[in-house]
Amino acid sequence: MDFLFWLAIGFIILGFCAIMVIKLVMKEPTEKNLIWFICGTGVWGAVSVLLVPWLFGRL
Repeated sequence: MDFLFWLAIGFIILGFCAIMVIKLVMKEPTEKNLIWFICGTGVWGAVSVLLVPWLFGRL
């Protein structure tokens, strides 16, 4: 398995862990923080969804 595979797996796992930590830290989110959280989660999810088929297409 090549470096790109492990980079994508690391991106997905570290992003998931970061989202869980941020969610636990935000006890009373403001509207601005909540919007940034949703946008960040959406971008992370879209990139993760695009990485998986791209990687399996390369293997």
